[in-house]
Amino acid sequence: MATRILEKLGHTVQVVNNGKAAFERAVSESFDLIVMDVQMPEMDGLEATAAIREAEASTGKHVPILAMTAHALKGDRERCLNAGMDGYVSKPIRVEELKKALAEIEHTAIPAVSSAGSDLPSLDAIGSLESLLDGVMGDRALLAEMAELWLKDSEVQMSQIRLGIEKADCLVIQRAAHALKGSVGTFQAAAAFQAAKELETVAKTGNLEAAKQLFATLALHIEDVRRALRALAKELAKS
Repeated sequence: MATRILEKLGHTVQVVNNGKAAFERAVSESFDLIVMDVQMPEMDGLEATAAIREAEASTGKHVPILAMTAHALKGDRERCLNAGMDGYVSKPIRVEELKKALAEIEHTAIPAVSSAGSDLPSLDAIGSLESLLDGVMGDRALLAEMAELWLKDSEVQMSQIRLGIEKADCLVIQRAAHALKGSVGTFQAAAAFQAAKELETVAKTGNLEAAKQLFATLALHIEDVRRALRALAKELAKS
């Protein structure tokens, strides 16, 4: 979803799966901008950024790095900037905030975007169509694509959580809940977001029994979001 939003803003995007791969690509290829997730395997975003800045010290280069994190805790911005990043946005991604952060890094004006209204009411488990369209600059096709992407991705993340519970692996549970929290927030699904956040927190403590109980609650909220997004996709397909 982040890729599609960045492409909508005019960027060509290449994606890697972890911080180590990000570092290797950054030092072997030329990029105008790096959008760096903070929580990643192999190397986290802070470690990858520090490694990139160390490698740049001998070349005089400085590729702008924008932190993207679902943490949004007090002090996170300072930690990201102290690691060598140039800007910071929190997930779920809000297009206006992302545009502002990119404009500050690139020293350009923030492009104006016309709002797209709708009289469709809130779809209960997610935000209203009007507010969701505001988040994607009024692009109905992009919103429909994001909904379809989430419906597929959420199945993968929920399967990962089930696997983590079966194998008593709280780290797997924590990582999948973290990813699910960041993606579901894009659709303003407050109840599902909170359930994923609580599961992530409990998994971090290693409390498997509590994680099982919270997963049952999360599954109910995720199913509500799925129903709402299917209804949303159907509405968008009419126009």
